[in-house]
Amino acid sequence: LVGGMSLAARRWGPTAGGLLMGLPWMTGPVLFFLALDKGDSFAVAACTGIELGVICICAFMLAYGAVSTVARWPLSIAAAIAAFAGAAWATQGIVLPLWGAAVVAAASLAVTAVLLPRPKTAVALSAPPWWDIPVRMLATLLLVSAIMLCADLLGPQLSGIISTYPAILTVIGTFTHQQWGRDAVRRVLMGSA
Repeated sequence: LVGGMSLAARRWGPTAGGLLMGLPWMTGPVLFFLALDKGDSFAVAACTGIELGVICICAFMLAYGAVSTVARWPLSIAAAIAAFAGAAWATQGIVLPLWGAAVVAAASLAVTAVLLPRPKTAVALSAPPWWDIPVRMLATLLLVSAIMLCADLLGPQLSGIISTYPAILTVIGTFTHQQWGRDAVRRVLMGSA
């Protein structure tokens, strides 16, 4: 998936790459494997967490976008991870029906789309190094493996929240920021929202 989305972003630009990353590519498979490993009731309870996890993704995107205005990718991703973790901690105890969590998730996406910093210039895409896509894929595999290994410790709702961690956006966003600059990563973030 990461390889395919990376190639799509190169072909059609960072905004198209962001649109593809906005789909639940990782959450669906993670939920599937949680259901296989932990059972259906665990997976059903994780669904509310998945909806609440959208708030965490929005916090991630807003933090990355804000910090990218003054810093390069290492500080931007650190701020985004901290924002995701803080939002996950804050939302883990929220008790909502699934439909209520879905409404809150949709509202947070709308607010994020309005608040994200806008690109100021056109993006000039340069050829990435030969090792770029394999390293992106490896980095994503490591992130998803860590999420799956933590499920027993976290419980169903927090596992659902953490399963929404934007692993693909983390990898592709930081690589885009490093290779093509802040306006390119802003286009990725806007496409993801």
